[in-house]
Amino acid sequence: MIDLDFLIDAFKWFHQHPEKSFEEHQTQNHIATILKQQGIDHTKIANTGILVEINADHPHYPCIGIRADIDALPIQENSGVSYASLHDGMMHACGHDAHITIGIGLAIRLNELADRFTHRFKIVFQPGEESSLGAVKIMDSHVMDDCTIVLGFHADPTNPIHTLGLSHGAVAAAVDHFIIDIEGVGCHGAHPDSGIDPIVAATAIAQGLNTIVSRNMDPFHATLVSTTRISAGNTWNVVPSSAQLEGTFRTLDGNDRLRIAKRIKELANGIASGYQCQSKVEIIAGPPAVVNDATLVDVCRNVAQTIGYRVVEAERSMGGDDFSFYLNHAKGIYIKFGTGIGPSIHHDDFKVDPACILPFVEYMIQCIIALDQ
Repeated sequence: MIDLDFLIDAFKWFHQHPEKSFEEHQTQNHIATILKQQGIDHTKIANTGILVEINADHPHYPCIGIRADIDALPIQENSGVSYASLHDGMMHACGHDAHITIGIGLAIRLNELADRFTHRFKIVFQPGEESSLGAVKIMDSHVMDDCTIVLGFHADPTNPIHTLGLSHGAVAAAVDHFIIDIEGVGCHGAHPDSGIDPIVAATAIAQGLNTIVSRNMDPFHATLVSTTRISAGNTWNVVPSSAQLEGTFRTLDGNDRLRIAKRIKELANGIASGYQCQSKVEIIAGPPAVVNDATLVDVCRNVAQTIGYRVVEAERSMGGDDFSFYLNHAKGIYIKFGTGIGPSIHHDDFKVDPACILPFVEYMIQCIIALDQ
């Protein structure tokens, strides 16, 4: 059995040793050390990840996958906790230290209970979630291909501990990135008539993109388009020859995702042409939306109510999570667990109340028992 003190000690170590995406070497080694001490077999995957397999000697059993992400963020911590980050400019500001600890707790409990289950389990300690590419690397390794169900979870500072956010449908957005290059003709700032100003076109495009959500999208659908960078020129008296815009768009619906990409291209190309400029639009696809399986939500909600957890509707976020890549191959659920009300994730004062960890591990075990029936 595991106790709260064991998990809290592990959590504090991970909090003190945050590492950026795909550089989680200390994290990987410490996870491996704990698993070895507990007698749990594991392998290293995706360079800095860890895979635990339970009941691997029963290959005919169906498989349930569990994802715990392990990377941190380039943020200087200002939380004031006694176990603050020891790595300057890095912080577990998204709760992945708690996710790692929950994953370890689940590995220990599933290993203890292995004989009672008719499923195999794969727990993946995934690197690089903040890069939006970590899950792709795991899926490219094919270790999760045989999972029919995938379980994910995330720290939620908008709710107290012993509270879960569970919702049907999309709970996190598809995250896409656009880059628009504008080509004009450079000239002296005193003679703009001798050139073609790409800055005028770029600013007009930025304003045009702001109309997509208000004029092209269903007002009952959550969508977002943000131009986050405009770059042009390098001095005060020269009209530059080029400009570049960059930004993101977020959607919860697949058709909305396609429509916004189409409108960005139409607006950028049309407006640029109207200002006698040439344009090139690049759409860089990120993770799709995280969409919960309705049956799994019902099972997990019933378990929560049975053991006394409070359940609320999960806040639908326009932030993304690469957990969605697993959902391209298996049905799954993304559970938000209350960590104590406080500053939002990605804030330098974000903190997790570690008292939430062991109860959530036991809750997840009960969900797995229900799914194993």
